[in-house]
Order: sequence, then C-alpha cells, then structure tokens
Amino acid sequence: MLLIFAFLILAACVIIFPSRYKRYFSFGVSLYLAIHSSYYAYQAFTHNKIDIPIGYFGLLGDIDLKIDYLSAVFILMINFVVLASSIYSVGFLRKLTHDRMALNLHLIAFSVLHASMLLLCMFDNILAFMIFWEIMSFSSFVLLIFDYQKGSNIKAAVNYLIQMHIGAVFLMAATIIVGKNTDHYSFSELYRYFQTHSNYLVFLLFFVGFSFKISFFPFHTWAPEAYSVAPPHAAAIMSGVMKKLGFYGLIRVLMYINNDHMLIGFTIVSVGLVTSIYGIINSILQKDLKKILAFSSIENVGIIAIGIGISFIGYAIEDYALTFLGMAGGLLHILNHALFKSLLFLSAGSVEYSTGTSNINRLGGLFGRMPATGLFFLIGALSICGLPPFNGFISEFLIYNGIFEGLKSSKLIADVLLFVTLLVMCLLGGLSIYNYTKAFGLTFLGTQRDNTISKESDNINWMMNIAQVILVLGIFSVDLVPTLYLNTINHVITSFTHQSDEFSLNFFTATENLGYVSLVFLSVIFVVGLMRFWLVQRNTYTYKPTWGCGYVGSDANLQYTATSYSEYFVELSKPIVHVKKSLVHINSTDIFPTEREFSSKSKDLFYSKVLKKIIFTIFVYFRKLAIIQTGQTQSYIVYSFLFILVLVLLTVLKFI
Repeated sequence: MLLIFAFLILAACVIIFPSRYKRYFSFGVSLYLAIHSSYYAYQAFTHNKIDIPIGYFGLLGDIDLKIDYLSAVFILMINFVVLASSIYSVGFLRKLTHDRMALNLHLIAFSVLHASMLLLCMFDNILAFMIFWEIMSFSSFVLLIFDYQKGSNIKAAVNYLIQMHIGAVFLMAATIIVGKNTDHYSFSELYRYFQTHSNYLVFLLFFVGFSFKISFFPFHTWAPEAYSVAPPHAAAIMSGVMKKLGFYGLIRVLMYINNDHMLIGFTIVSVGLVTSIYGIINSILQKDLKKILAFSSIENVGIIAIGIGISFIGYAIEDYALTFLGMAGGLLHILNHALFKSLLFLSAGSVEYSTGTSNINRLGGLFGRMPATGLFFLIGALSICGLPPFNGFISEFLIYNGIFEGLKSSKLIADVLLFVTLLVMCLLGGLSIYNYTKAFGLTFLGTQRDNTISKESDNINWMMNIAQVILVLGIFSVDLVPTLYLNTINHVITSFTHQSDEFSLNFFTATENLGYVSLVFLSVIFVVGLMRFWLVQRNTYTYKPTWGCGYVGSDANLQYTATSYSEYFVELSKPIVHVKKSLVHINSTDIFPTEREFSSKSKDLFYSKVLKKIIFTIFVYFRKLAIIQTGQTQSYIVYSFLFILVLVLLTVLKFI
C-alpha cells in the first residue's frame, strides 16, 4: 500500500515542473509504472501465479495482490497501449500548455488512470476492486473534461460518470449477495457461492454492471459522445483498454461459474449479436470520424462477446473444441481491438489536430498532405475489417472455426444459435468494409471539400507518429507470430476447461501457417512499394486535375459525402435507424428554383425513442419531490432521524 501512495505522490509531482517539461515527466511516470508492473506479469507467467500480501484493512478484510495468467495478459496489454498513448500525448499537448491547472489535472488523471487499471487486474478482494473501479471511472472523467470550456465536453463527461455509477450499483448488489452468503468479499469465493446457489442471478448482476463499462447495448449511450470529445490519447486508452477491463471482470466471474452454462452462454451471445449489429449500423450513419470509431467499438465488443458466449455454449454441450476456439478468438480480439482501435483514434486525432475538424464532409484529399497518418489509418481500417492477413482476421478466424466446429454437435438449440451467429458475423464483415471505405475514402482520398480548412500539415509532431508506429508494430506482431499470443492465451483458457495444454493446442494448428502467409504477403507489399518508389524517383512527374469523360473532375461538390455514401443503406435500414433530414423540395412548377440547403442528422434510435423518454419521466417525478426541500433546518433533522430509524428496522429484521 505504501507503494501505491508513493506512486500517487510521484504523479502529483508534475505540478512543480515547468509547462514544457510536464509532458515528459508524465511519460516517465507511465514508463516506470509499466516496467514495474510488467515485471510482475512476467513473474506470473513463469510461476503460474504470484501473491503480494498488503495487509488487513478493517471492513475490507485482507487485501492481497494476486497476479495469474489472466491478470498478466491484461497488464501487458494495458501497458503497451498506455505507453503508446503517453508518447502521443507528449506531441499532442505541446501547444496546449496555456492552462497550467488543466494540464496538471489532465496529466495526474492520466497517471492515476494507468495505475488504477493495473491494480484492478491484481485485486482478488472485490471491495478493493470496486474502490479502484470508481477511481478509474473518475480519473477518466477528468480526462474527458480537459477542454472544460466547451459545454458539450462537460455534458458528455457527466453523462459518462452517471452511467458508470449506475453500473457500479449492480456490481455492488452482486458483491453484497456473494459476501452475505460466504462471509468473504473476493473473486475466489465466487466458486463456493456458485456451488450452492443458482448462478444466473448473480451472473446477471455482474454482467449488467460490467456492461456499462463495456458499452453493450442498451448500456452504450455514453460512448459515442464521450469518445468524440475526449483527447485522442485519452480516447485510445478508454476504448482500447479501459472498456476491456469490463471484460476482465466478466471473465473473472465466469471462471467460477458452476452451472447454468447454456443459459449464460445464450445470454452473452444474444447481447453480443444485438450489440454488434446496432453498433455497425449506427457507425455507418455517422459523419464525424470519431463517432464512426466510437460506434465501431460497440460493434467490436459485440464480436468479443460472441466469442466468449459460444465458448460457454461449447462448455455446456461438452464440445471443448468450440470452448477453446471461441474463448481464444474472444481473448485475442480483445488484444487486437486494443491495438487497431487505439491506432485509429490516434490517427483520427492527428487529422483533427491538423485540420481542426473531424467532420469528414469537410475533409478529403488528406493522403497527399498527411501520408503517414493516412497509412496508419488504412492499416487500422484493414485490421478492424478482419481482412487477411491483418490481426483482426486471425481472431475472427478462430471464432468462425469455433462456430463451424460447434455446428457439428447434435444439440438443436446450439446449432440454431450458432447458425444465426454465423450469418450475423458474415453480415458484420461486409458492413464493416462498407463503413471503413467511407471513413478512409472520404477523409484521405479525393479532393478537399472545405477550402476554409488549413492546408498546413507540418504541425503533426514526430512523437505522435512514433506512437502510431508502435501500435502498427504490435498489429504486425500478431500477424506474423499468432502462435506466440495463442500459446499465452491458452493458459487462461485451460482454467475454464481444466484440460491439458496439449489438448487445447491441437485446435490452434490452423493458425500456424497464417504467420507465414502474412510474412509473404507483407514482404511482397514492401518490395512492390520499394520498386514503385524507385521508379517514380527516376522520372519527373506533375499533378493534374482528374479528367472524367469530357470534363475536369476537380469540383469537390461532385464527390461523395458521408450522407450520400450511406444514403442507400439508410433507405434499406429505415425501420431501425433514425435519420432526420431537412430540405425544401423542388416542385414541378419551379422553373427557376432558388438556392436550397440540405442537412441530415442521425440519432441513436434507442436513446431518442426509449432512454430519453425514461429520463424525462424521472425528471418529472424529481420535480415533484422538490417539495421536501423546505429550507427549514427542522425538516432536514427529521429526514435524518427517519433515515436512521429505517436502517435500525432493517437491521433488526435482518435485511441488512
């Protein structure tokens, strides 16, 4: 515990540094924390598990830091993404040092978020876990309000914080139920509880609580706004690794499930299917680059849930091939998503940093001015679309293999669910490609749509590019040596099935050749690129406007916009999308039509049609309750007395 306080003091020391050195000091703190925690993760891999006793803390009980294979995997993933994001922040924040107080709070919150995420992966005590869960939520809230002068930032951050606390209520309810029946508040005691009680109710409470952080549908409404206002390095961490800690908590609970495997697997898969479809549909409708990535993140957490869910279905029907492949695909996709989604958010941040906007209807032609950023975004887009040989393909390949393996079973309900899952996964692949051809093509290709945007691109700091190179190397490492990652993940999976390592590795043989194929493919691309560069350098060349069938196609108005690109999809999806259009139609009698404007705005259908009405109803009742605010001290004393009386009665009746 002294080390924790020492780190907090170290993080706070950023206050005493001059503004131009604060960013470097913050990176040094992150580097120190990453090295220290990664060492413990390495020890866990070599010794199966390590325990670091901290001490006894009254109501919290004994608190130890316990690092096993699952903890170690998440610790290394967190450190990799946070270090890349920290390097990016050194370049990104170099011109944003005018507000010393805001910068100090931002950098301290960055370090606290890093530390809290790591500690969450080490606590077996659920109460200590919940304390740092709240610290993680609050520190990320501080990161969101970095640009606190904008009302939209404050609104999005407060919405995020409120929903995180609602999720925490469900987690505390599950924790209290387990603690009351076992007299211990620890994850390891879940097994004892699940042996003698129905597993589904407590699982459902944990599942809903973690779903707010993961942003499963319908608990996702905070994510698009929060990611769109967050600084890019904060958005990369929040989407890349922070929301994955919801999966960490969920997997930690699932490790101790004793029964109801089929029902739990069916629940997770169903939520994953709805979440992924809803996420990709809404992503296609967006015009803001960061909101496209935000809704795309919702789609990808759905894919992860599908992998974990079919793994549990495999366990229920004793199909261990399905169990291993599903869980391996889900866990590997957690890592893959951390890499390519962090890369995409950093690339989108570079676009906004250079142009001042992330509205792709105002962008275009950026590849010529920002080739490095365009290449980084393209690699991330190819990866997230699951195209071979990039890393997203490998994790989805495992999930597909698991589905095909599971379809061989004789269980009708499992076959039907897996067949539906297969169809949805195929649909998601096509829609994802459609979505990212829009995001990449309209942003980086063609010509610039808005001439008021600055054409200067030299303000992209080299450290911002270095951070993205690190993430690209991480993506390629999964491409080239997938078995290294699968062998590591395999240790986690065996804790579910209690089968030997050799048994599980038999199901990963198909991935061994993927690394060689990826190496050949990337080598060919590299050689062709070098040859093209050499040939181009030998010749003089000039740029001319595009010619198309009798006219010079240089007018930006002739290009697709985000709205026109997705128009056909909107028409097909009218029952499940909410797009508001504003235009004045041209009548047949208008011989000389006057100038007209067209605008469209997409809204989250669930938020606008369901959640907004619920919130309005709650506000109505709260206004009625305002009558108790009498302003008289005597009334408030009576309220306190009544509250204490209720607590005493509940204690006497043994409800609490």
